[in-house]
Amino acid sequence: MLDWTVPGSTAQVCLAAVLTYSSLAKISGLGAFREVLLRLGAGGLARPLAVAVITAELCAGVMLLAVPEAWWPRALVVLLALGFAGAGVRALALREQVHCNCFGTGGGSAPLGRRQLALLPAWLAAAGLAQAGAPGWDAERGLAVLAVLLIACTGLRLVPAVRALRTLRAERAAFAESTGIGAEDPTRAKEMALR
Repeated sequence: MLDWTVPGSTAQVCLAAVLTYSSLAKISGLGAFREVLLRLGAGGLARPLAVAVITAELCAGVMLLAVPEAWWPRALVVLLALGFAGAGVRALALREQVHCNCFGTGGGSAPLGRRQLALLPAWLAAAGLAQAGAPGWDAERGLAVLAVLLIACTGLRLVPAVRALRTLRAERAAFAESTGIGAEDPTRAKEMALR
């Protein structure tokens, strides 16, 4: 008989990583995600549905690690995957490009549609593999893995912010040099240093 523990544990950590990152990225762009749901026809339910999806993703991501032997986080992954595929079908039926904001407003924002349908088997296979080889670690170890994932998520979100900050500083320096506005007066700086 095959031991599914290693592939199951790997699948479970990968699912947790994707869902945790996705949910945290959507929190800062809740309005943009709500707009996606409005374009898909959610109407007045767009905001509560956006909050529910983000909460379900975060809950699944955290609980896959905190209570790894429980079946319901993997069942929640299956429901989310079916919802993602359903959003893809709806977008295709609308015959217009609805950008997903799957990983927040800075996450590439590819159009909903065929990609969600193509990824459905991968989601289901990963959830099935995790179910077949449910990890046996305790909550403490799972939460340690979650902490590492959160640090990695933060790092991924900081990289574009640092790039943007560098760009802003360079533009500010170029503006100051070309206009003299905001440029530091070297004589004034020396006077201030002597005081």
